[in-house]
Amino acid sequence: MMRHAFGRPWSSCSACKAANHVHSSPRYRPTIHRWNLDADRQGIQMTGLINSRISNEVLHNHASLNPQMFYGWNINHISRTSAGLKVLGWALPLDGLVDNTFLYCNGVRAEMQFETDTVVEEMFPTWPNAGAASFRASWPQLSGTRAEGLLVFDIRAADGGMLPIKHRMMFDFSDEGLIVVPDADLISHIGATPPQMFIQTGRTLAMQFDAALRAVHGKGFESQTAVLEWGCGPARVLQHIKHLYGDAMSTIAGIDVDSVAIDWCKSRVPGVEFKTCELNPPVDYPDASFDVIYAYSVLTHLRKRDAERWIEEIHRILRPGGHFIFTTLGVSSLPWLHPSGESSIETALRMNGIYDGAKNTDIDSVISDQDYYRNTWVSDRYVQSIWGEGFDIMLSEVCFHHYQDVWVFRKR
Repeated sequence: MMRHAFGRPWSSCSACKAANHVHSSPRYRPTIHRWNLDADRQGIQMTGLINSRISNEVLHNHASLNPQMFYGWNINHISRTSAGLKVLGWALPLDGLVDNTFLYCNGVRAEMQFETDTVVEEMFPTWPNAGAASFRASWPQLSGTRAEGLLVFDIRAADGGMLPIKHRMMFDFSDEGLIVVPDADLISHIGATPPQMFIQTGRTLAMQFDAALRAVHGKGFESQTAVLEWGCGPARVLQHIKHLYGDAMSTIAGIDVDSVAIDWCKSRVPGVEFKTCELNPPVDYPDASFDVIYAYSVLTHLRKRDAERWIEEIHRILRPGGHFIFTTLGVSSLPWLHPSGESSIETALRMNGIYDGAKNTDIDSVISDQDYYRNTWVSDRYVQSIWGEGFDIMLSEVCFHHYQDVWVFRKR
């Protein structure tokens, strides 16, 4: 059983069930960062401490949450023509006003046209004017070579100020010739992602994970010799890690329970070691094998007991001083995923620190235990006290990528 800082199981500590109780521990030294809104065109530097954040320990009512913190937008398609750069996507109208939001690429403001979109309206039924969220954006001045290299997309308010969100979209047209995209059926194993978004989100996540590592370690992936992605799927992120940072790595590896995805990776993605793993550990690696292990949206889908087993296994195969970077669903995700409110999740987080009662069927076709895959929420205090055993907790960031929070642990 995983135990918190004082060695007692979560359920035996009555204080843990109080909404605002967090165990003090010398190992918890979080560095909470924000995105530097004036960063260079890579757009992903994490600098400067902030003194406040929306905490998973104080479970606000949705009405009390600052809606700008959870401002939703996405880019579905990017094209480059002789007439300039063009983008299709959606952006929730800030304060319900369509003309209150603008899209920028590398600091240049787009010409935007909003359209009706019933899909977004169904996703965010309580958001004012969400049905008008779909947009077409164009940059006539970004044509030809001016649209080459890394493109960084930001949303800004009508007054030109950056909205208080941390998520940026990164894309490079050269990635389309370097990154191998699986067919639609295999992509569906990680969500209904169009091929170009597969590349775009993979690039963005790779650079964000690198920024998180750099923020606590001073160096990024390029300084690591052995890196593992736990839950790699069809290598959406791992291909970019290899392409951007892999020159000095002796081992780049990916594991997943999805044997179909792993078989595809073995045949299509050279220079990476791929292995199928069982639903529960151990994995086929000796102790202290990796400098960095990262996982995007894996612990967000595991039952309590399965997550605890896997974190113990991650600790085993991570080298002393190595880093474990992973994302979670916290209370900050609820306005996205349950905009009308979900009291059962909030109650579970208050009482137990974790809610794993929502079944997810996305990968039922490739796993044997149909009850294994879940949608799982955790509170900060749960992550600190239960999952943090044997680690120093170096970084915690709300809404790191869309609605998922990020944590960086360092093995003691």
